[in-house]
Amino acid sequence: MNLDELTGDERMIAEHAVLAYQAVRQAAKDAPHGQGMSCMERAVTDKGLETLRRMLTLAGSGCSFDEASTKVRELCRLEVSDDVIRAVCDQEGEAAARWLKTAPESARPMIEAKGEAEFYTDGVAVNTVDGWREMRVRVLGDGARWIWDEATKRFKMLQNVDWVVDIYHVSEHLNGCAQKMLGVGTPAARAWSTARLEELIEREGPKFMDHLETIQATASDDKSRDALKGLVGYLSGNKDSLWYKTRLSQGLPIGSGLVEGTCKNMIGKRLKLNNPRWRVRRAEHMAALRCLHYSGLWKPYWESKGLSKVA
Repeated sequence: MNLDELTGDERMIAEHAVLAYQAVRQAAKDAPHGQGMSCMERAVTDKGLETLRRMLTLAGSGCSFDEASTKVRELCRLEVSDDVIRAVCDQEGEAAARWLKTAPESARPMIEAKGEAEFYTDGVAVNTVDGWREMRVRVLGDGARWIWDEATKRFKMLQNVDWVVDIYHVSEHLNGCAQKMLGVGTPAARAWSTARLEELIEREGPKFMDHLETIQATASDDKSRDALKGLVGYLSGNKDSLWYKTRLSQGLPIGSGLVEGTCKNMIGKRLKLNNPRWRVRRAEHMAALRCLHYSGLWKPYWESKGLSKVA
C-alpha cells in the first residue's frame, strides 16, 4: 500500500488502523476457536477498542457504510461489516451530539472570535423513514418564517439585533414576478427584475415597498397585478429585514450562501449520499459527526475520550 496515493481521510484511516491493529489482534487471539472475527466486532460495538472506533467512525462519517467497509478492508486489511460501522457511527454520533452541547471546546471559537456576532441559518431536506424532513443548521436567511422564529429565540436577550433576508432569495422572487408579467427568459423580464433589485438595494425595505405598491397600483393587466400581489405579499413580511445598502456600507454580507454551502457540504454530502432513508435519530447522530469534521472539532472530541496520542 502506497501512502502517497491516499487522500487525507484515507491516510488518517490507515494511520489509525496501525495504532488499533495490536488491540484488534489481541481481541481475536483471546477469542474461542473460530470466533475471532465476531469477538472483535462485538468488542468494537461494545465501546471497547476506542482507537479502532475512531477509525471506523472516520470512515463511516465520510462515505456510505458499505464503502467504508470496503475502504477499511483495502487500506487496513481488516474485515469489518457495514452493519458494525453503522452501529459504531450511531453510538459515537449520539455521544458527539451531547459533547457539542456541553463541551467548552465547541463554544471556544465563537467566544474568542472578534467582531459582531451574526446568526446564519438554513435547512437541508433529508430523506427519512417518516418522509422528507428538514434538518436545520443553526439572522441572515431566506425569509422563511421559521428562521425569524428561531432567531427570536436565540437573540431574545439581546438589543439592537438586525434581521436580514438573503439577497439571492429576494432576487428569485423578483425574477419570478418579472417572468409572470413579461415572459420567461425575455430581455424585458431580465431588465425589470434587475432594475427592481437595484432599487431595493438603494432604497431598502420600507421605501422600496412603497415604490413597489405604486407599481402594483398602476399595473395595466390582471396578470401583472396578480404577479405583483404575490411579490408584495412575500416582501411585506420582510420589509424590516431588507437593509442591504446599510450592510454593504458597513462591509457586511447580504447573502446566506455561507450557511447554505455548509448545509450542502456538511450535511447533504453525507446524508444524501446514494439516496438513503434515515431514521431521524440516526440522521441527527450522523449530522453531529459531520459537525465535528466541518468545525475542526474532530480531534478535541476524541481527545476528550482519552485518545490524545492519536493524530
